[in-house]
Amino acid sequence: MSALTNAQAASHAVANVLLAYARRGVFQDYQRVEGKNQKTAFHFGWVYDQPYTLLCNPQQQQLVFADLLPRIQSNSMMHREIKTFLKSRSDPALPEHRRLDPKRMTLKSRLSQTILSLELTLVDGDYAQGTTRLVNLVHELFLFLHEHWADYMWENFDPTLE
Repeated sequence: MSALTNAQAASHAVANVLLAYARRGVFQDYQRVEGKNQKTAFHFGWVYDQPYTLLCNPQQQQLVFADLLPRIQSNSMMHREIKTFLKSRSDPALPEHRRLDPKRMTLKSRLSQTILSLELTLVDGDYAQGTTRLVNLVHELFLFLHEHWADYMWENFDPTLE
């Protein structure tokens, strides 16, 4: 049996973390889809039973929550507050288990049209920890939005509106 490539090891590390969430019932309809260029997409239902995609791109050493937040206007007050919140997740005052250590990983938000994605670049290649931190961060982001931007959450994620 041959050793796993770095890309395969990264994909397996991400899959193991996400599968643990799925087995606990946190995620629904979990699917792993191997893509081209050593990329893997993980699809699952989560907050308000909405579909989410986490991409593993070992060539870039990145984990990407693609198309996470719809209808975010560039440079709006909400967009600025989201960026401030995300930056605060690297604050040394946060407990270690909640903090994104900039020596180990860097986070960027990307806005394409009006859809925000999160990109976590791993400095040390620890995909298991990166996946856990990114899932926890997204959970905290949703709590932040629910508290400070409840109308946005209701308008974009409340399944009773469909």
